Amino acid sequence: MNEEQPMGNKRFEELLGLLLDDEITSEGLDELAQLVKDDAGLLEELRRQLLTSDQLTQYEDETRSAEVFREGLKTRLAATAGSNEFVEQVLETVQRDNSITESTKDKGKIMNISPIEPEASWLGSGKFWAIAASVVVLLGLGIGLYTNHQNKLYANEKERIEEQYTVEKNRIEEQYTVEKERIEEQYTVE
Repeated sequence: MNEEQPMGNKRFEELLGLLLDDEITSEGLDELAQLVKDDAGLLEELRRQLLTSDQLTQYEDETRSAEVFREGLKTRLAATAGSNEFVEQVLETVQRDNSITESTKDKGKIMNISPIEPEASWLGSGKFWAIAASVVVLLGLGIGLYTNHQNKLYANEKERIEEQYTVEKNRIEEQYTVEKERIEEQYTVE
């Protein structure tokens, strides 16, 4: 934008914002038309902003037909003075884009908007694979430590049970031996 008219540019941006938000008054439309009439750069900026706004709106609302889109664009641009040439340029662009997209799978859209980056580009980045490898290592380490902890608990419990078994076995054998000797003494005495 032009540095020589900072107030005009600021006002233009304010009016453009109101226009795009559908909150502009008729006085604001007149003022915007005058600003655009006096500066070809502002006219080009208005054209770009309106086209972008309507294309994004159309892209977001898949149920809206191309014809409704064109009519809405005509209505919006008719509010600015001397916009016939501009409307024709925009409609030519829209029709050209529409004829291109009719051969594609997105029949109801005015134009195809493709992402700046391909969707799967993150799969090829080294950063993704470094993070994935780190997650796998941490997962493996966590599982290994948990398993080791469980094995130690199991081993300690097994040792305790074996000790208790040995103590009980020795007690029973000792009791058996004592009882056996007592019974043998009883039979030998009789």
